[in-house]
Amino acid sequence: SAFAVALFLWVWLRVRRAWRPGGVALLGVIGALMTMVRDQDAFFVAGPAIDFVRHWWKTSPTRGPVAADATRSTLLAAATTGVVAFVVAYAPQLLASAALHGHFGPSDVVSRKMSWTSPHMLEVLFSPAHGFLAWTPLALVAIAGLVLLAAGRVRPATRGPWRHRPGGGRRGPNLGPPGRPRPWRS
Repeated sequence: SAFAVALFLWVWLRVRRAWRPGGVALLGVIGALMTMVRDQDAFFVAGPAIDFVRHWWKTSPTRGPVAADATRSTLLAAATTGVVAFVVAYAPQLLASAALHGHFGPSDVVSRKMSWTSPHMLEVLFSPAHGFLAWTPLALVAIAGLVLLAAGRVRPATRGPWRHRPGGGRRGPNLGPPGRPRPWRS
């Protein structure tokens, strides 16, 4: 599940640069595969959907700097392609669910776990026995970083030891002075 979500988020971060139909179709297929791995991961699809709507809003002739109809039509084609790709890729899972459970979608046991009114939401997050934040303390750091990023208090890092080098390519951590190759050590 974690790999499927990580792959989905990685593809989203690359696709969102241009929102081209081919990239959005790939995002739709990976979103369907992610949902097949774990039904609850379907909620991660909301992130790119909200991001896409935000991008659509920015390209509105009355709201943003880009007012070309070609851009809006490309975005519409990308959205349609992504939804169709998701449905086509997820269709085998829907057919299997209908054969096994008598209806499309997850079993009743899984559906109960996805209820927003569940009385165990806080326990899942904060329980010292098996809570997400107790077992994954690095998630607290990640959540704090996301909150600071959303609030505009920090900016994403653009430089670091794994940045691209001017000579082309990435050859490992940039730990030495710029322009000098690191000595080979076996």
